Amino acid sequence: MEVSKTRRGLVAGVTYTVAVLFMYRIGVSEPFINALVPTGGYLLSTLSLPFIKRWWIKHNF
Repeated sequence: MEVSKTRRGLVAGVTYTVAVLFMYRIGVSEPFINALVPTGGYLLSTLSLPFIKRWWIKHNF
């Protein structure tokens, strides 16, 4: 479970930067916008995983 907002922000920033550089290098159109997809996925996963974990434990243990 990710609890540090600073760490979450840094990981999201690094993810966005690496995605932009990679997409720019391979010639993807609009890499600055398209790099939001993996970054958004990371941020959503850090928000939803604690809920899913609690649900899973409640229903399976």
